[in-house]
Amino acid sequence: MTLKAFASRDRGDARQYDRISAANDSSVLNAGEDDDPYSFYSRAYFQQKIDIKGASAQFSHLLNDATRFDMVAGWQSSQRNIGGNGDGTPYPQYEYLFDEDLSQASLEMRLRNEQQGRFNWLVGGFYMSDKIDYQSQWTSWAARTIYHNIHNQRRRSAAVFGQADYELLPKVKLTMGLRYTKDDVDSQGRNIDDNPWGISNYATFFATTPNFQWDKQFKDDDVSGRAAAQWFITDDLNVFASVARGYRSGGFDGTSIMTLAETEPFQSETVWAYEAGVRYYRGPVRLSLDAFANDFDNLQATTRLDNDTNGRTNVGKAKTRGFEGALNLNLLNSGGHKLDFDASGTYLYSEITEFNSNRIADVTATVGDPLPGAPKWTGRVGLVHSYSFGDGWVLKSRANIFHHGKESNRLNAVVGNISPAYTLLNARIELESPHGWSVYAMGRNITDEVYFPEMNGASRMVGAPATYAVGVRMTF
Repeated sequence: MTLKAFASRDRGDARQYDRISAANDSSVLNAGEDDDPYSFYSRAYFQQKIDIKGASAQFSHLLNDATRFDMVAGWQSSQRNIGGNGDGTPYPQYEYLFDEDLSQASLEMRLRNEQQGRFNWLVGGFYMSDKIDYQSQWTSWAARTIYHNIHNQRRRSAAVFGQADYELLPKVKLTMGLRYTKDDVDSQGRNIDDNPWGISNYATFFATTPNFQWDKQFKDDDVSGRAAAQWFITDDLNVFASVARGYRSGGFDGTSIMTLAETEPFQSETVWAYEAGVRYYRGPVRLSLDAFANDFDNLQATTRLDNDTNGRTNVGKAKTRGFEGALNLNLLNSGGHKLDFDASGTYLYSEITEFNSNRIADVTATVGDPLPGAPKWTGRVGLVHSYSFGDGWVLKSRANIFHHGKESNRLNAVVGNISPAYTLLNARIELESPHGWSVYAMGRNITDEVYFPEMNGASRMVGAPATYAVGVRMTF
């Protein structure tokens, strides 16, 4: 049995949005921002408070010579307080403060055969329960008021599953797995328009009536599964293919609830996933190649709703197609030196094939678009070197180049919602002692490339500039 406890505390900065220069911005809210992406003109510099704690237990017991019992239990809670605005101006349309308490507990138990042979099996059950208490405060200059969402959600998810492997022919293995999942989600809360200045425009701005309450439930169950075949052509080379049906439960989006329509649940998402690949491991060469395809139904995504707010809902259907590969070469291994070359890359084609919305213009503009957060090309190349001085002293270093292709950040993406491609150079060197301590130095984005992981019209989130650090690590 292995027992673990953990805790973390974060008092760092919340996400800070920059604004494009005033010369290129049509908004009257722009206070004269320049082209410097690292200067912020927000009214407030938001910070965050995040505390996380939890514990887990892993237990394994041999019931008899043929059967082993495994159990994994976990508990975690978090408290999160953050704030910000999405405009990057001192006069934003809105500012938000989020206060969230979350607790989650889970238990999984499995039985499996102990002696691996021609036929191997595993059966088990899983249960998870979580609860979220959430309060958001919005100061909206557009709606001329301050309003709150105070609500909680509780989810209970249970599943039973099984998997079997069978060596149909020498070096040909078949795998079959099934899982039945049942989800039950409750959402209760209320919306409050404080109207502190007596000039609230909430009802007109959101086309709804404020100060409402809700008590909603969502229930669903599903059978998902996977079938795969693997052929070990030699001890160094194997090929495989698989087909699977995946399931993502529906539920409620509690981030911002401005209208009664946003209290309705979104439905579960399903995907058919197909994959085929090859693996080769021999001597200094490790190679893997994969081709994949995914077809999504009832796709869940955050998009613009009928009242012009953003919310998570089912937006239609989508597909992805692609290839990915990884290569590791041992270039040198002598005289205490070891040098490895690593490379990996992915080509991803994605397309929204069906889009559900009451806005005809949004449907026309979105069908055929790539999925948000799905760059066509990503890749990494790197070198890893180590040198053993003897007596336990080791010097390790690595350098890598990472490329991330352009991607849209949201549905209904226009030019201002597409992040350009970027390439980063990172490096690290570390001296390890035989006494359990080490010292290191590292650099990220060494070429100081300016890049934007997220674009939202005239506002944008800038990536970290060139960053350097030194440190000491100790194990005991």
